[in-house]
Amino acid sequence: TTTVPHMDAVLWPYLLEFIVPAESTEALPVVCMCISNLAQKLSTEENPIFDLDYEVQVNLPPPPVLLSRLIVVLGHPLERNRGLHILNALLHIVPNIHEELIDLFEDVIPKLVAYFTKQTGVNVGSALTSLNTTNTAAKEEEWKQTAWEDLVLKLLSRSLDAVNKEDFTMNVGTNLGKQYPLYVGQPNMRSMLAKCLGVVLRKSTKRDFIVEHLSLIFREVDHANQVEREGLAKAFGFTASSHLDTVIEKLGELTTQDMVRKSTGFLGLMKDKSELDIVRIKSTIMLAYGYVTLYAPPNLITSRIEVNILVCINPHFANVRDTVARENLIRCVDLIGQALHPSHLKSETPFLFNRRGDLLQRMMAYLRQEQPTGVVNDIRSLAIDACTTLLQLDPKLSDADLFELIQTTFGCVLDLPDVTDTTKDLMTKTLASLHNMLAVIVKKDCT
Repeated sequence: TTTVPHMDAVLWPYLLEFIVPAESTEALPVVCMCISNLAQKLSTEENPIFDLDYEVQVNLPPPPVLLSRLIVVLGHPLERNRGLHILNALLHIVPNIHEELIDLFEDVIPKLVAYFTKQTGVNVGSALTSLNTTNTAAKEEEWKQTAWEDLVLKLLSRSLDAVNKEDFTMNVGTNLGKQYPLYVGQPNMRSMLAKCLGVVLRKSTKRDFIVEHLSLIFREVDHANQVEREGLAKAFGFTASSHLDTVIEKLGELTTQDMVRKSTGFLGLMKDKSELDIVRIKSTIMLAYGYVTLYAPPNLITSRIEVNILVCINPHFANVRDTVARENLIRCVDLIGQALHPSHLKSETPFLFNRRGDLLQRMMAYLRQEQPTGVVNDIRSLAIDACTTLLQLDPKLSDADLFELIQTTFGCVLDLPDVTDTTKDLMTKTLASLHNMLAVIVKKDCT
């Protein structure tokens, strides 16, 4: 791209056409490296072909398409160091995405590059001129994926703020919604896509657009996959941070319409969903309620928690046999507790969570129902974590309630048989949860 004479006009801007197609995903590190080199060279030389006219060059992906595609893939950057190549490409093609993004990208992208290289140990100079992955693989176990996703989502959010035009925001969201076919069988990418859509919906002011894309996210999720489920739940949560009542209304609609088996076929003798389908959908919706509560504006959630949220999730705690459904109900309770913690609400007036006792009883009931023969799932550790979160809320637990909590949690853990190789990791996690609960109890009331 930079050493062979007269290749500029041959490759630019046509390499941009390879960014979006699904069949080009594996080649994105190479494509982005070439685009970056070309764009930097043309821009430095002030070559007039660098400036793109999308109305004339109609085969090129428009700016919202380029941004939405690259941001999603950037969310998982380790494969062949593609994160570095995408960042470098964005930095050098940004004048052709939007002029309002130039200052932002010049400020933020070098910081993201520095973060990536520090976390992975990759030498940025050699990585940007080759596709060697040795250094990345060496530190992959230390990679903090959640922290990286947060940085990428923040870049997307700040990009929408910088442009500050509803049409641009909606175009990015629309094109994100069209990308699901690009990531068939890739739950991590589909989860990242959902989160990006949630960021866009948070910025949008068009209610119809928001509701339409919440429906799209729900329609596209694989309810049997926990990674995709969490992506949807966070997307709904991001949206709720600006549009709480709209999201609560949508979740209520999904609960009544999608968590039921409808009759189909001749004489209505067939059902459109199996019982397992209903359980999986329930898991998704309950987890979404948790993240909606956590990300909702603190000044609003206290007035909605009992009237709009608990009233919807309470009927679903009873008679839950499926382990995944139980785990996500417990996660929902833990997220609700985090949302109502004084450090999160930051209110001068303490919020008294009067239904806290009911949720604690639900968690202890799940603990008592676990098999006494050993730890075979995450329910014990998740439920103890949820209890720990709840006991930090006001009002203070009575001595009798605290005794019952300690008796139940200790009983479901310390009475277990010896740990085996297959249960070692689960038992270690459960004991860590129990120790954390004890530390919180002691800290809350040293007497």
